[in-house]
Amino acid sequence: MALPRGEENGPDGEDPWLNGLASAHDEVYQAVGMIMVQLGVDSDEALARLRAHAFAHGRTALEVAHDVVWHRKRFDGD
Repeated sequence: MALPRGEENGPDGEDPWLNGLASAHDEVYQAVGMIMVQLGVDSDEALARLRAHAFAHGRTALEVAHDVVWHRKRFDGD
């Protein structure tokens, strides 16, 4: 559970693996915000919808989030 140190870090002490993780999470949060607006629901419900859609279609939440952010997937009211 420890964070990498030394040679595992990039140049100038960068943590490239953390940067990728952070940007992935940012995209999920952005998609959740977009779903909140599309459906008029709170963040918990929006995240649940995103995860449910991902599960139902054999995809990851990140893949669905990417589609939402890039306007390839829209969540409409039931």
